[in-house]
Order: sequence, then C-alpha cells, then structure tokens
Amino acid sequence: LSLHDALPILETSLTTETKTNEHKLQVHNNINDNGPTAKLLQDIISQAVTKKATSIHIEIDETIVTIKLRNNNDSKTIMTPPKSIATTLINRIKMIANMRK
Repeated sequence: LSLHDALPILETSLTTETKTNEHKLQVHNNINDNGPTAKLLQDIISQAVTKKATSIHIEIDETIVTIKLRNNNDSKTIMTPPKSIATTLINRIKMIANMRK
C-alpha cells in the first residue's frame, strides 16, 4: 500500500466518522494541506509504508525530534528534525486522528 493509496483511505475514514458537515469540510481541508508539516508527515508515513514498518516512534528531546521506524524488534532512525516542529507535528497527527489537542 503506497502513501498515495493510504491517504485517501484515511481521508475517507475521517470524513465518514465526523459528526457534522462543517467538521467534515474542516477535516478534508486540513488533510489536503500542503504546508511543510503536512509534507513532513507524508514523508514519514511514506517511508513507513515503503519499509513495511510495524510502528512509527516520535521521540522529543531537548533540541531535536527523533523519528524512528520499527520493524518487529528492529528500530531505525529515519530523520531528526529540529524541536521547533514538534508541537505542530504532534497537533497535525492528533487532528488527522480526530483526537483532542
């Protein structure tokens, strides 16, 4: 399953589960955002799908964010973006997952 194939499934799932038309439109617009955080998250998910990762780990340190992919018991760092993106990245994940901030 490629990222290109996975995102529409996620989008459909989120749209189906929302309670109001206004919220459906907001979720749809946010998922299709092309900003730097959206692109970063798409890259993380794309790498996870390509490498058949069993999970994605986001570790926030004092100065950096470490993104790791786990495949069974093997964990590998795929990127270390600056800590300044941590809050935005986590909020984006929560928004897509329909979680509270």
